[in-house]
Amino acid sequence: SMKLSYPYLSEVFIIENQAVNTLVVESQKFFREILLDIKSQTEGCDGNTVLSDEGVTLSFSKYAEIITDFLSFDINRKELLTRVVSALEKEAYSETNFMQTQELLSSVESYIDTLAFEYSCDIVPTKIHMSGILKSAGILIQCDSKDPLDMLLDYMELVREFDHDKLFITVNLRSYYNDETILKFIETVLAHDYKVFMIENKDYPVLAKEKRRTVDEDLCEF
Repeated sequence: SMKLSYPYLSEVFIIENQAVNTLVVESQKFFREILLDIKSQTEGCDGNTVLSDEGVTLSFSKYAEIITDFLSFDINRKELLTRVVSALEKEAYSETNFMQTQELLSSVESYIDTLAFEYSCDIVPTKIHMSGILKSAGILIQCDSKDPLDMLLDYMELVREFDHDKLFITVNLRSYYNDETILKFIETVLAHDYKVFMIENKDYPVLAKEKRRTVDEDLCEF
């Protein structure tokens, strides 16, 4: 199972499907420092927070995402869409679709030749391939729900399907939803074994299936 640790915290957080870990940080300075550390690592920089699995250190840029926007969460994130296009391209060259793919590419090339016929110069297409066609199609993922929290859950499932399991670190999620809604969110996360770590700057009531660690303004842990 994944583990998350920070050198200025005594607790090592184990990410498992028994409970969702919540870290409450009441000190604004410490809150800012730990979030900046995590955010910089998701962008490929070095930091102090350590994410590991079975003793192997994991890169935050590959295995974690930090979620701060719960007003207009966009499921169509660039990295996910890149993975979707790659999956579709792989499917296009599978045994089932290979012949149809070749026919499509040949048809596109033939059509370009037709368009170029009236011109005196030789116009030759050199980059006709499925990845280019798929990228030009403007592929997006359509989500039935408009609620950002439901979209976040859908996003977690899509990342699992098209990439791999990641740790999703939410920031001040409970500022946006009541306890009942958050409880349902936690239950769904655990039922699907999604990896979620919640960071809050306010001490809300502890919910069922929530494992709480608090750092107060004096940096005391309890």
